[in-house]
Amino acid sequence: MISEVSAVSIEEGLEAYREELYCVMKAYADCWAPSWMMAQRNLEFRTEGFVPVATAMQILRFAGVTSYNDFDYNCLKFFDPRCTVSIAREGSVCLYVSRPNSNIAMPEAGVVRADEKDFVFDEDNVFRYWWD
Repeated sequence: MISEVSAVSIEEGLEAYREELYCVMKAYADCWAPSWMMAQRNLEFRTEGFVPVATAMQILRFAGVTSYNDFDYNCLKFFDPRCTVSIAREGSVCLYVSRPNSNIAMPEAGVVRADEKDFVFDEDNVFRYWWD
């Protein structure tokens, strides 16, 4: 599964996140691939694990998801660096952001230009941000 990414030169720091990078690149194929590969994209997707905020920015940049509709990957700079991110796609860009404890403030949807911000009740200290 990850052999396709193995052929690509992965930037420093992403080697440990090869599986996440492969999945994000596949889900967002419309951001980087030729039109004949659009069937590869996955409109309902979420990485299994969470990665540090800085790593999420690297993955999104490498996968070509720097801007998509109202989403700009620089919005991740508004999150505390102790937070972790599960990159998703729910038709459009979606991020699940986990904070290590409830004392860490999470940015409002307007600050990161998200259309939706929800608390995920079945996950501990996780918020869902979605952009259209």
